[in-house]
Amino acid sequence: MIKDKKLIKIIIISVLVVIMVIVVIQNITMVKINFLFWTFSMSRFLVIFLLLIIGFIFGWLLRSQFLLRKYNRMNRDNQNN
Repeated sequence: MIKDKKLIKIIIISVLVVIMVIVVIQNITMVKINFLFWTFSMSRFLVIFLLLIIGFIFGWLLRSQFLLRKYNRMNRDNQNN
């Protein structure tokens, strides 16, 4: 049973790595990015990756803020009872 789970995990990781390599190869062309007064030139994949990371960070921060408010509200309600 445990060996089956490990095999499935290895297969899933392998498929994801192959997909990642295909995406990198297809998006290796350089793009020019203008931001305010600066101009950057980098690969399209790197731009996609950086935007993905920024999105994850914002999502994590917003979720943390939501959970903190929920926790504070629950504590306040418990203290009032």
